[in-house]
Amino acid sequence: PNPIRIKGDEKQYPFVFVSTGHDGTGSFEGACSSYRPSCSNALRWAMSKACLRWAIRHSSKSAQRIADIKRSVRSVNESFEELGSVYRSLADIPLSPRTAAYFLQTLIPLETKDSDRTKKSKREKQVQISHLFDGEMAGNTPEIKGTAYAMLQSITEYADHHQTTRKTNGKSEQESR
Repeated sequence: PNPIRIKGDEKQYPFVFVSTGHDGTGSFEGACSSYRPSCSNALRWAMSKACLRWAIRHSSKSAQRIADIKRSVRSVNESFEELGSVYRSLADIPLSPRTAAYFLQTLIPLETKDSDRTKKSKREKQVQISHLFDGEMAGNTPEIKGTAYAMLQSITEYADHHQTTRKTNGKSEQESR
């Protein structure tokens, strides 16, 4: 599929990821998603947000499963077009500094019952996302700066690259996210 054009030079790229175990012990797997090339974690994020995923075990019913998947994949281009439409709509919605601040306060509310430590942590998150939104976000092009799309990308970048994540159960920080 063609790149999803958002606004100006801003693009997202649709892709299909496929893997298989050639020895017949693993399934033939695939996923369809899109990614923003300025994000260094694009593949991991895109795979986690895949709009269509499949797996085919090596069996006598594999041929039927492949036919089913072919039918499903035909709708992928339409899905990417719809996604592009949503992104372009967000890129056309300007967010004033006041509106952006209100949005972040709604997204990450400071509750009266929160401890001082929790309030401080929430304020820091709001400030970090605000800085990303104000222009420190990777690949922030002039055409998307100050828009709802830029806010979405700022939140995504914060979650992928800036949010502190505790390592749990022997997993790395990246795996814990």
